[in-house]
Amino acid sequence: MKNTSYYQLNLLGNVIGFVLSTTNRLYIGC
Repeated sequence: MKNTSYYQLNLLGNVIGFVLSTTNRLYIGC
């Protein structure tokens, strides 16, 4: 259970990081 939880948390962190980097690029583009 802990492994699955950690994996989901890691995946969520990756998604958030991707969204933040994409948003940064959009802001820099503007």
